[in-house]
Amino acid sequence: MKTYSLIAFIGAVFLLCIFLFISSCKKEKNTNQIPTCTITNPQDGQQIAKGEQVIVSVQAQDTDGPINEVQFTIDGIGRGSAGSFPYNYSWNTSTEAIGVHTIKATAIDNAGAGKTDQVTVEIIEGGIPVADFTGSPASGTAPLTVNFTDQSANNPTSWQWNFMDGGTSTQQNPAHTFNTAGTYTVELVASNAYGSDTETKNDYIIVTTGGGTGQPCPGIPTFTYQGQTYNTVLIGSQCWMKENLNYATGTSWCYDDDPANCNTYGRLYDWATIMNGEASSNSVPSGVQGICPDGWHVPSDEEWKIMEGTVDALYGVGSSEWDDLGNRGFDVGKRLKKETGWQENTGTDAYGFSALPGGSLRIDGDFDFIGINAFFWSSTEFTNNTAWRRYLTYGGDGAYRYYRLNDYGFSLRCVKD
Repeated sequence: MKTYSLIAFIGAVFLLCIFLFISSCKKEKNTNQIPTCTITNPQDGQQIAKGEQVIVSVQAQDTDGPINEVQFTIDGIGRGSAGSFPYNYSWNTSTEAIGVHTIKATAIDNAGAGKTDQVTVEIIEGGIPVADFTGSPASGTAPLTVNFTDQSANNPTSWQWNFMDGGTSTQQNPAHTFNTAGTYTVELVASNAYGSDTETKNDYIIVTTGGGTGQPCPGIPTFTYQGQTYNTVLIGSQCWMKENLNYATGTSWCYDDDPANCNTYGRLYDWATIMNGEASSNSVPSGVQGICPDGWHVPSDEEWKIMEGTVDALYGVGSSEWDDLGNRGFDVGKRLKKETGWQENTGTDAYGFSALPGGSLRIDGDFDFIGINAFFWSSTEFTNNTAWRRYLTYGGDGAYRYYRLNDYGFSLRCVKD
């Protein structure tokens, strides 16, 4: 009887232990907190260029214990895991198919509980970039700040800019300031995992100097000669008449023989008349008074070049640009022309020269080009029956340098000695 009681007691104790153990296990399991799991990169719906190296990043936390690992799957296939922070997986998309892909990440805690997040992304065509860009504004006065915009195809991931003035940038869309007048070539190298491409735009940015003051010559804002009053204008160190010479002498004409045109444009003279018997000169100053007032002279070809280099926003005094024939300069003509009075008003009169299109007299005796061109003699012969002249035209920004037969009728501007 005592033996039976002992066995019953032992059995009861055993059952109690089993009950307590099971209860303890159930309680521990029920209190474990499930971890959090959020994919922070890439974003859901993001487009990714084929070949791009994508870092799949996960934010995972567990409030009652450590994260054992974060497992990564793409399209249901395990790709790897991370056992410690940061929870990242580097995904090389170069072998992936074009189209939509599902990325899943599962954070597992020390109790074996897990939490999953997923995003879908689209792989699009990739490849070596095709570099391209724009810059705005592409021209202006110094200092000029240009905003550059990358327009490269095939998703570059890095950029190397060279502005050819000593400045560079690795930003995708940089702003750069050009402080010195000149013409600048800009180069962009766009790169990604496939390779790189270079786009070079020659003479793309044009930086100019500011305009002139248009102020009268110091001490002589005006003067009177042969019954006409003339204004003066200082251009660099040269003092010029602000209007064309207008008095009847030698072989000279009013356009269309209309005195009203002389009042507006001055007279037209042949070369022999403006020289008044003096020899050709290309000196600075020319030393040829010709029909100019005392203390003034007919400008030489070289003096015209100096004035052009002073006025032009890009090519300065001494530039070989001024030795060329035909249309020269960047905007010298635009800056010399009066704002109104032309068939097409493109002038800015930035230096107060106020050129008007007085036209010319051809050697056949016909008048031509009023409202269209302004022609000016120099004191410099080209051959024994031709001389250098300048002309500005209504639709052009440059200044033309040509020689013409001495019998043509052109305008005259005098320069102070």
